Amino acid sequence: NQAKLKWTTASETNNKEFIVSRSADGKSFTEIGRVAGAGSSSILKDYVFYDTNPGSGINYYRLEQMDVDGMITIHGIRIVRFSLSTDVIKLYPNPTKNTLKIEFAAGKYQSLELVGNNGQVLQRIQLSIIENQKIINLSNQALGVYFVRLSGENTVVTRVVKE
Repeated sequence: NQAKLKWTTASETNNKEFIVSRSADGKSFTEIGRVAGAGSSSILKDYVFYDTNPGSGINYYRLEQMDVDGMITIHGIRIVRFSLSTDVIKLYPNPTKNTLKIEFAAGKYQSLELVGNNGQVLQRIQLSIIENQKIINLSNQALGVYFVRLSGENTVVTRVVKE
């Protein structure tokens, strides 16, 4: 029940800190934390921030960088869709090599989608009211991270890794 936000800098000059803000509508942002910058650096530097209280649904995250002189630069907005549902979905094996078994409550979902890391729907399967499991074949998909989205009474998104 948290969002992990990661970013990397190639170099930094007079970087005091990063400011992470969140919004439910993409317009009104509230600061949720700060991460100290490296000051001045010419090497790759990885950063991470955990949002331990995301909202259910779409969360908009904005990253700003503040120099030591107080000048702020906005580095973009990213969207994270979050399902804080009590629905229990089982996916296994995860990570997987070729096939993935998905178990879910019968009658709650009308469709199952396999979604690429870029948001593209790769497979769409209609579910009957009596189905409570599906096996999908990932052998034709490249190695990487995918998402399984079950839609119906609620929408639940779960991450799967193909290795």
